[in-house]
Amino acid sequence: MNKIVLDYTILKSLLIPDDPKHELAESMILTLDDRTTCYMPYHIFIQVMQLCNNYNDEIIEEIFYTLTNTCRIQNLNFKELQNNYSTILHSTDNMDFNDCLTIEYMKEKNMKVIMSFNEKFDKFKFINRVYDFDEHNKNRLNFFKYVE
Repeated sequence: MNKIVLDYTILKSLLIPDDPKHELAESMILTLDDRTTCYMPYHIFIQVMQLCNNYNDEIIEEIFYTLTNTCRIQNLNFKELQNNYSTILHSTDNMDFNDCLTIEYMKEKNMKVIMSFNEKFDKFKFINRVYDFDEHNKNRLNFFKYVE
């Protein structure tokens, strides 16, 4: 079974039809099959639901049920968060706080793959970022692999 973390950048592009990467995000999500389990850190889930504030209640409810029925939404372990808070808060990688939380989530859950348009994740050698389709095989997702 494949595990993949969904980042806010993918979900935002998916939810906003006039986003420049909307069609790409939609196509990428459609490639995921029943062998893939999607994970979403709780803070990303909250960000996505806040993005939906301007939608009508029916659409918000549909998004809520779609996310909760297709993704495993998990929170960080509080003790781990406490232990790593100073590192997260003083990150020197120009990452925003939510991105730092996502990195900590991936470490804690031993996740290696994230679907994201955020290139800042490429700085971490334990993360493989899915960001597009392979230029030679349009049916295959492309991964950024950290290379020293």
